[in-house]
Amino acid sequence: MKNPIENKKLREFYQVNVYKIFITLLFFYAAYSIAVTSTISMYCLDHGIEWWKCSFDVLNPSLKLQIVVGMIVTLFVIYNIACVFYKIRRWFWRIVK
Repeated sequence: MKNPIENKKLREFYQVNVYKIFITLLFFYAAYSIAVTSTISMYCLDHGIEWWKCSFDVLNPSLKLQIVVGMIVTLFVIYNIACVFYKIRRWFWRIVK
């Protein structure tokens, strides 16, 4: 068993890195949302639709499907990564304690 000082350092190191990972995942999702918004904007510009009339409704069905599936897959991947880190966290605390 490691001494309490090393355990404390390990806990602090792990906690800081886990928060960094979750924040990074949120930034990835935000970047994906920005990419979706810019895709919609570019579609509207290419088809001569004014920016105030531009919305998800003006897109063709295949592009809508691609965006919706992409968002669902992105959320699924983020959820799975979060679950993996939760399991690692539980495993880590069992070892440290």
